[in-house]
Amino acid sequence: MVIDFLMNEVFRNQQIPEYSVHDGSVFTAVECIDGKTGICAAMSSNNDKTFRNRIVQQALINSQVNNINLQYDEASFIDTIPLHKKLNIVMLGFIEPVFMQMNKKGIGCKVFDLQKKSPVLSPIEEYENSISTGDTFIITATTLTNGSFDELIKKSKKDAEVYIIGPSAPMSRYLFGYTEKLKAIFGSIVTSGDAISAIINGAGTRSLSPFLTKASVIR
Repeated sequence: MVIDFLMNEVFRNQQIPEYSVHDGSVFTAVECIDGKTGICAAMSSNNDKTFRNRIVQQALINSQVNNINLQYDEASFIDTIPLHKKLNIVMLGFIEPVFMQMNKKGIGCKVFDLQKKSPVLSPIEEYENSISTGDTFIITATTLTNGSFDELIKKSKKDAEVYIIGPSAPMSRYLFGYTEKLKAIFGSIVTSGDAISAIINGAGTRSLSPFLTKASVIR
């Protein structure tokens, strides 16, 4: 699984640091002893221990690879990726700000999300066909922990393009070695310790934004 792959790559030449876990109703934060902090979305009814461990692992990975001292690419997905040239776009996980920006530009896509309700969502019965026939996939980083990412890589077309978006996204170029289909990762760096108290108090993406800096890695 992709999380196992990342754990092996990120910590291949370094020990896993001591860390503390801080849980909120929307995000989980991992605070390492060296001060580095990573976050991962935890808004799910899945209480399975393995799933819970993946969330912590993804936050731990993010503490190392989403770091203000590392070099990244342009932060804006909409301004960087020429979506108007893309065909048959599928969004896995409803990323409303991105969807609305695409809509303003006249760019349509199918949207699937089991956790949310919205009139823009496509019928779940169309999911399997959309996975196998889609050309461009815009996905949330939650797909890394719930197994949807690995399923997508396995079932999508050989020439499909995948873009990961969200504050939980591990901005690690190691992921480009996991699959040729992945073209870019748009994530966030925790730039303030206040993010932890905000998460404990139930902050979502919008409330966390003052404590985050957006960035990306592009193949």
